[in-house]
Amino acid sequence: MFNGKILEDFLSHNNPLCQICTKEYILGVLKFGSFLSILKNKKINPSGLFTSILENKELREIFILMTNSENINEALLGLLQLYPSLLKSKNTKRLFKKSLM
Repeated sequence: MFNGKILEDFLSHNNPLCQICTKEYILGVLKFGSFLSILKNKKINPSGLFTSILENKELREIFILMTNSENINEALLGLLQLYPSLLKSKNTKRLFKKSLM
């Protein structure tokens, strides 16, 4: 579980720098989603985006670069915060557990 204070600080929009970083991250996610959609020649939903990142190391590296994240943990955490429904997805949970092995 997250500490409420830490989570609140992470999501804080009072800091202009945080606002800019959040907006850049969201733009990076949208650009990566467009790239993946073109690459696979089909529409991509948040679950498909998340699972593609987990399954493919090259896509992980591209996602980190496009979102200006420090590492994969930061990149995926931001994605989970952007799409909270991913936390409830059985397919996402299964693939995440599989990627830890």
